[in-house]
Amino acid sequence: MVILCMGDHQSHKYAIERLKEVDYRGFIAATGKYDDDVRKLREAGVDSAYNFYTEAGIGFANHVCERLCASPPEGEVKDH
Repeated sequence: MVILCMGDHQSHKYAIERLKEVDYRGFIAATGKYDDDVRKLREAGVDSAYNFYTEAGIGFANHVCERLCASPPEGEVKDH
């Protein structure tokens, strides 16, 4: 498996081209900053592409929700 999570789309594009040159047949996942980047990564043959900001936002929101659910409202004592 190859996971591409470099800072710019051109680096991902370069890496994908090099992997194709050596006939790499494994799984490739990559992140993009914008939906257009994600679309281009998929068109380039990446098996799984994710919008970095969307995924980070969802992860952060889930973390906050888990924390809120684990803590009782202010002034209320949580039973153990």
